Amino acid sequence: KVRANASDGKAPVDDVMLPVLDKEELNREAQWLGRTIANWLDDDWCPQQCHQDIGAALSAAYLKQREAGKHEATSILLQLSTDLGPVDFSEAFVNPYDIANKALECLLFKNGIACTCQSPQDQKFLEDSLKDI
Repeated sequence: KVRANASDGKAPVDDVMLPVLDKEELNREAQWLGRTIANWLDDDWCPQQCHQDIGAALSAAYLKQREAGKHEATSILLQLSTDLGPVDFSEAFVNPYDIANKALECLLFKNGIACTCQSPQDQKFLEDSLKDI
């Protein structure tokens, strides 16, 4: 495994592994992720059917990766952005990379992994979304 050397002498960041889930938990998590992203888009912009479509596509793409045995967060992030490429984003104000990044942020938060890029509003939104899992 190749790792970059940190110029400040600190060790590089380790891989972030998402927990292994049984089939039922995985299905529930994938559905939650799709709903959460659709709600986030609706809250940030305005309610649109394309947000529901993006959420459904994300849910399916995430489920496919996890069922294939992927647990490492970065590889999931990169594959999500690729898998979402064919989705019609023409009515949305985001792209597949925005969605993949936000999805990973949601998953990290759900699993108790700190993400310094979150505003207090984002944290509240994610806390509320976890009530719906």
